[in-house]
Amino acid sequence: MQNIKRVLYILYLISKKPPSEKLTTQINFIFIRYKLAKYIILTYRKIKNTLIFFLSIPEYLIIFIIIIFFLILRSVIKIKIFELETRAIGAFGLPTEIFLCEKKLGLHSNKKNEFIVCFPNNKISNLFLFKKFKQNLFVVPILFFKKIFFLSNTISFFKLFLSSHRNWRYHHNSLQYVDIHDVLSKTKPIIDFSNEELEEGRKFLESFDIKAKDSFFCFNSRSKYYASEIDNSCRNSDINLQIKGIENIVNENFKAFRMGSVKQNPIITENKNIIDYTNLKERSDFLDIYLLFNCKFMVSTGTGLDTVPVLNRKKVLYVNYYLQDVHHQPGGYVPIIVPKKFMDLKRKILIPYREVFDKNLLRCVSVQELNKLGYNLIDNSKDEILAAIKEMYELSFRQDHAIDDEYSYKNKNLEALNKNFWNYYEKKYLFKPRPRVMSISENFIHNNFSLFI
Repeated sequence: MQNIKRVLYILYLISKKPPSEKLTTQINFIFIRYKLAKYIILTYRKIKNTLIFFLSIPEYLIIFIIIIFFLILRSVIKIKIFELETRAIGAFGLPTEIFLCEKKLGLHSNKKNEFIVCFPNNKISNLFLFKKFKQNLFVVPILFFKKIFFLSNTISFFKLFLSSHRNWRYHHNSLQYVDIHDVLSKTKPIIDFSNEELEEGRKFLESFDIKAKDSFFCFNSRSKYYASEIDNSCRNSDINLQIKGIENIVNENFKAFRMGSVKQNPIITENKNIIDYTNLKERSDFLDIYLLFNCKFMVSTGTGLDTVPVLNRKKVLYVNYYLQDVHHQPGGYVPIIVPKKFMDLKRKILIPYREVFDKNLLRCVSVQELNKLGYNLIDNSKDEILAAIKEMYELSFRQDHAIDDEYSYKNKNLEALNKNFWNYYEKKYLFKPRPRVMSISENFIHNNFSLFI
């Protein structure tokens, strides 16, 4: 940095008058040092790349041998490969569940001479869930198989090694995350708990005076702590905006767990029926899955974590929801959403969602990016979230409640506005159809009528 300042200062002096002999010497000295440094860096890179190439030769030879072996085996057994996306819970849990359910229903080739293997990512987001899914998968080491997989997606000839798993990199319009065959409603959950695991979970719940007959639900909110973000994601919101609604429905026989695998700011409440599980020392990969799997329902904001209840066919309420990835959500399991609002910073008014779609504001990832376009996000109020949680509570405890229930509106005019909203969404994003059975909170439409016209 000092050298850069010196160069700029020298250039400034040169522009004022011809350089002196001393100044010329300084310039030459600085640029000789710069050229030397540049030469050393380029030389280092060449040496490094050459070493990597030669050191990789044995690895590529092994890969070549494996491929030849697979080709020879094809007359007897056909090896198929896919990537098990263990890097994040959202990319891992639900897509794997959907794939295994599709396989169970025969939607993936079940020929006797085909054998499907998969390899994990370097990072495994939840070791307990990984252990459970491994009981239904043949998992191979990432070494060698990762490169064979990416080679198979690059060279047409090697596509014969690919399974029908819909990888996010190569199946942009039909992600494995999306239940395109509606298999979740046709199958039972893939994973189950052993007697020992059930006992461990029971003891944990009893430590908070939650008995077998009692119900509990989970809630969470995406925050900057999730990925150590510098810019504020449009998907983030304050967990404490949910507390008023959570406090309204908890009681001695119905408690709530604040979820999250990363320690965050404590929730602000004195209600003993609300447990800040995220910051407990007992938090574990097992309990993360056990609680989310067995909760009555979940309140969340559209994160990877809130797909875990769907593994057990439980429903989720989305509040403070940024509509960007609505087309990815599991149909039938997110019956109610409360979207964030958009404000025009110049006019100081909230804009209707029709304008949000027309101007394609959902392409923005961060609030800073949205601000540059002249708009800002407005989070849901505590009362809006309270009303939606009440709606979710009533839906979850209805006696005639079924998996594929449509959220029913009391006011038919508001129901018509909800349908218009989704029709316009599909019109603007033809390749991103809305999930089945997803509706805007009736109370939210009622109190924000002008945003849906």
